[in-house]
Amino acid sequence: MSNHMKNKIFNVVYVINEKFQYQKMAVLSALTLRIWNKEVEIIFVVCGSWHFPILPELHPYKVIHKSPIIGLFPLDKVLLTELEDLTTLLYLDADTVILKDIHNLLHFTKKDLSARLAWVYQQQEIWNSRYDSAWRKVISITGLNYIPILNSGVMLFQNGSHLKIRDPWNTYMKRFLQCELPQVYGSFRHYEQLGLALAISEQKLSVEIMPEDLHGFGWVPEPPKSVVYHLASKHYSEKINSLLFETGLLPHLEQMPSFHYVYD
Repeated sequence: MSNHMKNKIFNVVYVINEKFQYQKMAVLSALTLRIWNKEVEIIFVVCGSWHFPILPELHPYKVIHKSPIIGLFPLDKVLLTELEDLTTLLYLDADTVILKDIHNLLHFTKKDLSARLAWVYQQQEIWNSRYDSAWRKVISITGLNYIPILNSGVMLFQNGSHLKIRDPWNTYMKRFLQCELPQVYGSFRHYEQLGLALAISEQKLSVEIMPEDLHGFGWVPEPPKSVVYHLASKHYSEKINSLLFETGLLPHLEQMPSFHYVYD
């Protein structure tokens, strides 16, 4: 990896709500990041005004309080688009664990956005039989070009692209909530991913599909060999202990006083 890319300045961003469970997951994810990367600045975008703890091992980091835009989580991850002073940022869901140097995510593309295809979209037989017709109806109603669904748990934004999708991402999620657009999954599911896809299509962002070795899906499960390993919140509590032990992260974390704040 070139020194230029190694030294490229970017921020890692988490958006978390008032639930202590999500706060703990985000802090633990950030602590695993600190094992590999000491210099990257971490930004916690906090929905509301509740107190966020001061944890020395996370420095450099900052906490930004924002009023919820939609008031539902994870739809309020759209708040990452309000970070106007950034041109490059890596967004991470709270239920992720960093297994390798995060700079590995930066070197393979210069496109506006990089993210992995949504798991259900990768299952083309299931997607085509259950969801594709509803998605094409949404595309037809909006008059946009067809676009695949991306997983929104790990997203690399470059060239200030997150600012370009702020309004359309918010608008399309609200249109789903208000039933102005058809439900794709048959229920209130993944509106943040559907709205994101429409916003990307509207703004004509250039997209690079992130591979499995950069963003691994822990609920499938894929083996924990990726740079970022995504557990999914509903499986988090049952898998996090064995994951930290098996990947050798636990001894490093146990040396950090802040680890015991979120783990004990």
